[in-house]
Amino acid sequence: MVYERKIINDPVFGFINIPKGLLYDIVRHPLLQRLTRIKQVGLSSVVYPGAQHTRFQHSLGAFHLMSEAITQLASKGNFIFDSEAEAVQAAILLHDIGHGPFSHVLEDTIVKGVSHEEISLMLMERMNKEMNGQLSLAIQIFKDEYPKRFLHQLVSGQLDMDRLDYLRRDSFYTGVTEGNIGSARIIKMLDVADDRLVVESKGIYSIENFLTARRLMYWQVYLHKTSVAYEKMLISTLLRAKELASQGVECRAYDTDDLRSSLSMNEPEKVEDIDSFDLAIVLGGDGTILRTAAQIKYRRIPILGVNFGHLGFMANSNEDGIIPVVAAALAGDLTVEQRTNLRIDVFYEGDENVELDPEASPTEGSSAQFFALNELVLARGAQGRVIDCRYAVSGEMVADVKGDGIIVATATGSTAYALSAGGPLIAPGYSGLVVVPIAPHSLHSRALVTGPSDITEVFMDPSSANREATMFIDGEIIPSERPIRRVVVRKGDEPTILLRYKAETFYGRTSRVFFNSGGNDD
Repeated sequence: MVYERKIINDPVFGFINIPKGLLYDIVRHPLLQRLTRIKQVGLSSVVYPGAQHTRFQHSLGAFHLMSEAITQLASKGNFIFDSEAEAVQAAILLHDIGHGPFSHVLEDTIVKGVSHEEISLMLMERMNKEMNGQLSLAIQIFKDEYPKRFLHQLVSGQLDMDRLDYLRRDSFYTGVTEGNIGSARIIKMLDVADDRLVVESKGIYSIENFLTARRLMYWQVYLHKTSVAYEKMLISTLLRAKELASQGVECRAYDTDDLRSSLSMNEPEKVEDIDSFDLAIVLGGDGTILRTAAQIKYRRIPILGVNFGHLGFMANSNEDGIIPVVAAALAGDLTVEQRTNLRIDVFYEGDENVELDPEASPTEGSSAQFFALNELVLARGAQGRVIDCRYAVSGEMVADVKGDGIIVATATGSTAYALSAGGPLIAPGYSGLVVVPIAPHSLHSRALVTGPSDITEVFMDPSSANREATMFIDGEIIPSERPIRRVVVRKGDEPTILLRYKAETFYGRTSRVFFNSGGNDD
């Protein structure tokens, strides 16, 4: 018979051995595996980027320490049955199974007045039914109903394996060395007296260090002002959502990473019932707003951006928190900005109307249609060769471009890639487009600003050696099986609606972001 076991190399404690049988089944159970997606220290990673460890890792570490503690107590003459050892190990593995997203941050927000311990107990009882009562003893220990009370103290007490692990682990991943405790020595000093967990007198200094380290970790990590501020904003957002839901307002949350590659007009929508939406609230930077706008397309659904990204030129500042911004939006107290977007029609090799034909509709025969809020980019392909193209505006040929590529951007996109390529800054209220060559092999190439009703067409060189181009739309690569021959870019049918919280003008934002106005000249 082959005995199943799992050996895990933990960065804090080294190799952790999960024995066959019940404990191995617990580790593999979906309810425990769920903890691999829940961060141990909630939002502390905004301050300590290395703090990405999970509740699952913590549970394994606490299990390892419990195994060491049981071995040490038994060596000092404290009789512990094998079934009791297995049960207390199972209890520590499952002690945090009831944690929800962001661990303690939302514990009293998602469900009021219900602790994660209560949820853990309910899940343990559910698993116990699945496992035909194998967790009954573990549940007794977890609830402090087992006669040997010191076993419960090892799971939940003032000096339990839970605390010994999270101090070591959180200290390791945050880099806050003040939290590094001598867990091995503390376990060596453990004993049992009168059915209570005690520490030998010579371990007093280790206990003193443990208490001091715990206090310092609260000051420096768990109650860090920035982490607490982020937690408050998250809690306030969820509470507002619950309030709106109680009033019959339907709110949905989406991870915009799941909305990538939603630029095509030919693909089905990734957001269900989007036509019924009244408002889109975006927590992120400009990239998140772009992905949201691509999902909304021409529906005129207002977008309220709150900046949690890097630049956030299109988003509102989060310095006042989320709730005031959302409240102002619901009250109708925000400034409305109508931003021009793009309708992009792409013709590939073999399509009709790949050449300029004044008699034909500019988009007739196109294979694919795309949405963009910022820009279309045709750039050098994988071979790295310069590309040859020419562009026309409203049927009139304007210029040949030979270089790294060409950008066709909106006024909104003028502050993005087009700016880096030497294009002009354009006020967002302007509804025309800007055409910017990328690193042109000419001293005479210039950026061109078109009129609001103009249609821009880009034609790739018919020579296969000079037309290998990669297409990007709002920063996302658009794969194609056939070479691109022609791209038609025009203003979208309906503008994208952005809501502005504070009345900072475009010129004020431009001065602050791009010209460092008011900065230190030293």
